[in-house]
Amino acid sequence: MKTILGILSFLLLILSGCAPETGSKASPQMRTSRLVYILNSGDNTIGQFRLNTSGNLEALTIPTVATGSCPRMMVMDKKGEHVYVGNYCDDTISQFQVGQDGALSEIGAPVSIPALAEAMVLSPDGRFIYTTSFQDRSISRYQINTDGTLSLVGATSHPDVPLNLIFSPSGKYVYVASLAIDDITQYEVHSDGSLSLLSPATVPTQSCPSGPLGVKTVQGHDYVYVLSCAGAQIENYKIGTDGALSSQGVVTTGLFPINFAFTSMNVYTANIGDASISSYSIQVNGELQNLSQISIPAGLTPENVEVDELNNEVYILDSFSNKILRYAKNVGGTLRSEPNLVIDSGATPSRILFK
Repeated sequence: MKTILGILSFLLLILSGCAPETGSKASPQMRTSRLVYILNSGDNTIGQFRLNTSGNLEALTIPTVATGSCPRMMVMDKKGEHVYVGNYCDDTISQFQVGQDGALSEIGAPVSIPALAEAMVLSPDGRFIYTTSFQDRSISRYQINTDGTLSLVGATSHPDVPLNLIFSPSGKYVYVASLAIDDITQYEVHSDGSLSLLSPATVPTQSCPSGPLGVKTVQGHDYVYVLSCAGAQIENYKIGTDGALSSQGVVTTGLFPINFAFTSMNVYTANIGDASISSYSIQVNGELQNLSQISIPAGLTPENVEVDELNNEVYILDSFSNKILRYAKNVGGTLRSEPNLVIDSGATPSRILFK
């Protein structure tokens, strides 16, 4: 099932659409203006926008910048000064500096990475970027230099094909979901950023963990959440004082959850199997409570979900129909049933960042 989902995601990445069109206007609500970057896998670009106070996305003077081939991952450094894009088809990371006007400019040549990178994650301390390799069964570590460029400083062999990883909130531990192992692999993070397996090295799961993974601190305790490839589930783990995970149970999602996003009090999943969004509240014990038995429709193929906490809204990237949908949050975290903004990106949107 993990392989099937991987193939589906890859096919979605190589689809491209028509030229961008002007989308619908936003609802009449004042918003905090901010920069928005949209990764377009269909035409190998990043769309550059400013969200205005009326809630509409205005393209910057230079509307797009080029990436490598088949971009599928995008992260920003902790200071908001640099953006990094993982390119699946040419096995590179493109590096960009954020200008004073918000425009991105490439710095240095793209950095080579092991083939078929499945994930790219920034360490909590902002010092390193980690990538997972399908082909090499490894986790590579890149130092972020003072000028924003990346340098390879080490790699760790993984027992299986690593799909997704996440750091604990403290940055002391890393947890990895793999292709064939239906367990979560646990690592300790050393002061130089290198990884070593914990004892025990893995923790059993109740489902089929594929990721992505998420973390949350609740009432002084840390939790890890993992999407399941086997069906419609999120499994919840508590992080012990020694870094070891213990399962806290599962919660039902829509069909085939492919991504999720966290706020201070809520979790939202993008369910690609039934084109829906599921909404949850985070309880004081770290458990997730489904806010509604009715999932919110989310286009045709919602590949990613992201939250704009400044403006209390949730964005869905519908890669097949080349649309970006935005939903307002109600009190308590439920979503309005209809999006308040729909725009046609025309280029298979797959990731979104806010600054």
